[in-house]
Amino acid sequence: MGDLEALAIFRSLRTRLGLTGAVLVAAGLGTALALGAAGDGGAPSIDVDSSVPLFTLSGMQPGEPPIERCIAVTAIGGSAPRLSVSGAVAGSLAADLRMEVAAGQGTPPGDGHSCAGFVPERELWAGALADFPAAGAPAVDDAPLLSGASRVYRFRVELPPAATGANGTTATQDIRWTAELEPDPARRPEVAGVFASGARCAAVVGDFPRRQFVVGGQRVTLLLGPVRLIAADTPLGLRVKSPKGLVRAASYRVDGQPIAAGTQWPWSAEVAPALLRAPTTAIAVTIRPLRGRSQSGTVSLRVRLCPTVARAVAGGAHPRSMLLRFDSGRDLRGATVLLPSGVDPGTPRGEITVWTNGRERAWPLRANGRPSVRARGRRLEVADLPAAASLVEIRLDLPRSTWPALARARCARAQLTTRLATALTVTTVRHQLLGRGGGCQAP
Repeated sequence: MGDLEALAIFRSLRTRLGLTGAVLVAAGLGTALALGAAGDGGAPSIDVDSSVPLFTLSGMQPGEPPIERCIAVTAIGGSAPRLSVSGAVAGSLAADLRMEVAAGQGTPPGDGHSCAGFVPERELWAGALADFPAAGAPAVDDAPLLSGASRVYRFRVELPPAATGANGTTATQDIRWTAELEPDPARRPEVAGVFASGARCAAVVGDFPRRQFVVGGQRVTLLLGPVRLIAADTPLGLRVKSPKGLVRAASYRVDGQPIAAGTQWPWSAEVAPALLRAPTTAIAVTIRPLRGRSQSGTVSLRVRLCPTVARAVAGGAHPRSMLLRFDSGRDLRGATVLLPSGVDPGTPRGEITVWTNGRERAWPLRANGRPSVRARGRRLEVADLPAAASLVEIRLDLPRSTWPALARARCARAQLTTRLATALTVTTVRHQLLGRGGGCQAP
């Protein structure tokens, strides 16, 4: 059989939800995957980790061992519940060529396309290139690919021993990777009173996972929690439960990113909401014992979109002030609170604390300036919040004339109506006035 020329695979990024490529098979076997990206104004997309040919081969003979190359696909700006692969094939050589595509885990190989360390998890497709799935019936990888995560795919091609070349020496294929991407929370509109989570706050779903190790014959456990609503002032806690003197140090990674940890038992760490991604976040720990080898393990924490939260608390049996708190998955711009009947704050007095990018700052309440808090009857208006405000607390000190009404409202769990404004929407939250400490009675 004569020399077989190179098989070339080309791919280019097109619009919002697709990864597209053209495969050229020219008189033989060898594959080149040439890559080039085209942005689409920030819409979510999928991308690959290389810009050089995937295969460059020529003169391959029937019966030679299969040639394999790996490439990583990454979701950008959104999560893909599934990936689909299809192709349009032409040319008679495609009937002789055999291709296998497998999905798995491994280090993104980059331009080297090495499959060293690749661990196959499932076969995506295998067969004659002529039978490669068409657009109407694509091969589907139904394992979700989270935003920012990568998955490695192995392409394996061969010319079987029975190939004679009688079918021809050329073939072409247009191959397309497509994904129905779900935009990141920061891109998703808020609906039905629920904020997207993402960088501002997150809620834990289900039980906190644990990871146990055996060190020196004794049990060592990674613990998470206990707070289930992760916000700027209440980060997720991590710690290692172990007998003292057994473990020398512990370190943590959240979705591959290292975080600061304590240098003494129990090696506590805090995870800001900005590091948590829905629907799952991988939290890894490395245990370094005083004696023996280090041990590592990972747990998956399930989180969901952060709800819009507005709370009001009047403390004590004879309340004289009210604490208001607003949490949001987006940048807060302002809020309006309709207070219970008879609770007219007059000129607001107290303090407002705002968390931005994990840092807090407090100001006395004032009608002018940034931020501003003013009252119109029993309607409290909050405006001009700093950029990237994700959590706001207001301690509202009320005039003496309102104390009886405040106590009655607390006993009755009176309803408040709060309207929270973000950059994209205004959400109305109806919630009760809660109390803490003492009996429920008016002064």
